[in-house]
Amino acid sequence: MTKANYVSYHLRPDGYAVAVYDAESQPIKEYSAGNSYFCSQTYLPPRHPQALRRRTLRKFARQTANEMAAEFGLEKGRVFYSEDDEKDAAENYAQTRRK
Repeated sequence: MTKANYVSYHLRPDGYAVAVYDAESQPIKEYSAGNSYFCSQTYLPPRHPQALRRRTLRKFARQTANEMAAEFGLEKGRVFYSEDDEKDAAENYAQTRRK
């Protein structure tokens, strides 16, 4: 198995994403979850009445990132929030909504 170097997480308008990366910043394992109260694999529009709030999503994303870090033997200090990935996800979401 490839050795993990760090874990990155970010919010998306419809959920969150977490990834474990190797030393060359290549993803080893990726996970995403939706923003629904009822099912983590349901992706709702951000203002949907059943969508989780961003604060809750951030908590779940951080928790998942820490769990994935532990799975790969990484310390919590190797878990990072990616503002750039979050901005990219928001832009991509906006573009798909315009089509």
